[in-house]
Amino acid sequence: MIPLIGCQVSLYPLGTDRYEQRIRSALEALEQSPVRVEVGPMSTFLWGKEDDIWLAVQALFRAASQGGASTVLTLTVSNACSVPEA
Repeated sequence: MIPLIGCQVSLYPLGTDRYEQRIRSALEALEQSPVRVEVGPMSTFLWGKEDDIWLAVQALFRAASQGGASTVLTLTVSNACSVPEA
């Protein structure tokens, strides 16, 4: 059985005044992902199967860094956080 995990991720696009647009565009990479996504004002929460979470985080970072854009991503991962009810 693949474990369920949760994570909190924050993207920080560097060198741009259009950071909100870059974050929104990067989040589009998660639209087809099987993970649950909740966007907050300072970070985004992801819940799902461990393998799916890692793929989603990778897709998010790649999308934010597209074209060589400088990006910082912070990530907190837990296997002790239950998935909130929808």
